[in-house]
Amino acid sequence: YHYLYAFLNKQKDFLYIGQTKDFDQRMRQHKGKEWWDLVSEIKLELVQSKEIAVRKEECLIRELKPKHNKTYHVQKLKQQDVPNILYGKIREAA
Repeated sequence: YHYLYAFLNKQKDFLYIGQTKDFDQRMRQHKGKEWWDLVSEIKLELVQSKEIAVRKEECLIRELKPKHNKTYHVQKLKQQDVPNILYGKIREAA
């Protein structure tokens, strides 16, 4: 299993989206970031494989553009793909 997670601030803006196999270790790493004090909510999803977690992470970062993610900001995801990603129906790009 793998974890997909998102950090939000009080205004419900996405600050960071990530994925990891070891959630506790990754949280310890994040707590040292300069933006950590802005986090007021953590959303967490258990995903069946690393491949699915990485694909979901990439798509969500491209769509939501969290302020503190440094990757996947180049191309915006097509709006019609968002429901499929959020409900676990990732499909190959045509």
